[in-house]
Amino acid sequence: MTTRRQPSRWSDLKKRLAPLGRSELVALIKAMYDASADNRDFLQTRLATDADDESSVEPYRRRILAAFDAEHLNLREGRRAIREFRKASSSLPGTVELLLTYIEAGTDFTCLFGDMDAPFYDSVLSVLEELTSLLLSDARDLYPRFRPRLLKVREQSDGIGWGYGDTVEDCVGEIEDRLGLT
Repeated sequence: MTTRRQPSRWSDLKKRLAPLGRSELVALIKAMYDASADNRDFLQTRLATDADDESSVEPYRRRILAAFDAEHLNLREGRRAIREFRKASSSLPGTVELLLTYIEAGTDFTCLFGDMDAPFYDSVLSVLEELTSLLLSDARDLYPRFRPRLLKVREQSDGIGWGYGDTVEDCVGEIEDRLGLT
């Protein structure tokens, strides 16, 4: 039985793609689109126009929310959804939306199910720190749009252990102070 060897590097694949015509490339992309939901989401997000921004974020948002399922908590999958969106899109509003969705879902989860372990809080807080950095730099102008949701997270997290509530308070306070909102 002969096995077909797949190209191991992008340069090998690129050489095989170069002679393909437009219709063959479109057919190949269509086959990739049909092959998996992840491919569909990537292509739709990568090719989205500004008007489509909300709809391109939604599949990734659903994946984050599913990662916080009580029976199958999977923080790695939630983080993976954010990373994949960022590979597919340079949309700052979309990135802020997904980071905040992760933080909200984590906060809701611990409010609903009680005290979690340190790795859980570390994961959510690392996303919060990433969001804080983004809101204090490139996404500064977006803060008013997301502020009510972040203030709600601060309120919900008050009193949560492992330093979670304190760190949320510190991060939101830093954003508010540096943007002159306190």
